[in-house]
Order: sequence, then C-alpha cells, then structure tokens
Amino acid sequence: MRTTKRVSGELVHGLLLLFCTQGCGDGGTQPAPVAQHLNIVALGDSITSGLSSDQQAVPYPTVLGQRLGDKATVTFVGKPSAPTMKLHVLQPEDVSKGVPANLDSQGGKSFREAVLEAKFDDGRGADLVLILIGINDVALWERSDNYSETSLYRPAMAILRLKRISQLALDAGVQPVLLTFWSDGDEMPAGGKSLQAVAEINRWILEQAAKDVPGVRSVDVAKAITGKPATDAAPTKDEFHDGGFLHLNRKGYEAIADTILVSGVLKPKGK
Repeated sequence: MRTTKRVSGELVHGLLLLFCTQGCGDGGTQPAPVAQHLNIVALGDSITSGLSSDQQAVPYPTVLGQRLGDKATVTFVGKPSAPTMKLHVLQPEDVSKGVPANLDSQGGKSFREAVLEAKFDDGRGADLVLILIGINDVALWERSDNYSETSLYRPAMAILRLKRISQLALDAGVQPVLLTFWSDGDEMPAGGKSLQAVAEINRWILEQAAKDVPGVRSVDVAKAITGKPATDAAPTKDEFHDGGFLHLNRKGYEAIADTILVSGVLKPKGK
C-alpha cells in the first residue's frame, strides 16, 4: 500500500497557520480538529491519482496527508479513466454481462480487499474512505448508444453503485465520504445531457445520499474548484485547471485537500 510521507507536528502546525492566515475554504474557516489518528483511503480515478500537466502538482490525498501530519495516514487507490463500475460492487447479473468490475490498479483487488480489508502500518484498518468518482461514468454514458437509458453508465446506475459502495463501507465500520466532481469543460457541450448528468449525480451526493444511506457524509469540493454550486456542473476555475479543465494544477489539488480539511468530516464512523 502506498502511503504519504509524514511530516513533523511542528511543520504541520506551521502549515495550518499559514493556510488559515491566507484563508482556508470559504471565508478563512479554521481546520476542523482531528481527535485521533485516522487511517484514510482515498478512492477514485485520475483526479485522485493527481494526473496533471503541471509538473509541480501533487495528488490531493498526498497533500491531505501532509497537512494532517502525524494525525493521519492517507493512502489512495484507483485507476485513471475508471468509472464506478470498476469498484467490484456489482450484482451478479451485472457481472454476467461481461462488464469489467475490478480495481485493477491494485492487481485485481476488489473494493472490499483494497479498501475495507486494507491494513495500515499500525495494524488497523481504514477509518474513512474518501470517494471522488463519477466523471468517467458520464463520459462513457455520453459515448454509448447516444445516451441510451439502458446503458450501465447512465447517472442512475452511477448513483446506485455509489450507494452500494457507501453501504459496504458503513457495514464494515468504515466512514464513507462522498465528494462532488466537476464537468470536463473541453468535452461537454453547454446544456448537453452530460452536464445534466454531472448535476444529477452531484445533487444526489449533496441532497439525497444521507437519506438513502444514513451515516454517509459528503463534501462539496466541486464548489471550491469551480466557484459555483456543484449542481451547476461548471468547469474548473482558470486558476485551478492544468489547461484542460478537468485535471488540476498544484493549487487545484491543494484546494481539494484544504476543502476536506475544513469540512469537519474527518472523524471515524459514529463520531
């Protein structure tokens, strides 16, 4: 398992002071306190992996681990271009259709193996899983059968799989945190169905997920990256994208980490 490099408590304290004098999140909010050491898995696609044309960009899980220092260990798993279908939580009838359903960046490990059964250096498992995935479902749905409502990539199916992932995590004692995502401004025509799909999934994450799966938490990182509500399906701010509007530069990935840091969601299940 790949883990982020830890830094000293003194350095973390200095970093947090620096960030909050310059403004943390909306309105300079102070970082929420972390009561105990946390083991965190960040799950996603190329955005979680930190894909960028900016050579100074660092994946947001690594930034988050640096910000938290000795208060947490953060690792990340996923695969560039992966939709939710890659998380190995499909029903047998879905798998029987020949749909790929594994987390193949981890050597074929399933979501349960890579996240729920993962062991950290302290011998414990994960306390939280941060889930930032969905944009590739929209992209694949856009390309399949002219937005066919039978496509396994349609928004309703992506939402269904996010429900399953969240419930699996809760049942295993791991706190799921769903993160909103943004549109690919280069690829998605204004007013098109793909933008509507991004808005639909984000709306579910923010407004309905906690009702459908009691106990799940959410953070609107898309608002920090785009400057608009996640349900607007807006592209990234110029200051955050790497030239392509979907993937981020160094400041963009740092903004994701800092938004999570001040959100108050970094607590174990039931806390």
